[in-house]
Amino acid sequence: MSTRTHFIRSAIQRVEIDEFLSKELRKAGYAGVDLQKTALGTT
Repeated sequence: MSTRTHFIRSAIQRVEIDEFLSKELRKAGYAGVDLQKTALGTT
């Protein structure tokens, strides 16, 4: 997998997660999410 493809897939995945959470948490005042990759996994 090329580097470009890797970054595009990562960005798409983040957008999909953000869209899902914004739909599910609409009434709770969802403001966004910050995903961070660490040595132990994604937080």
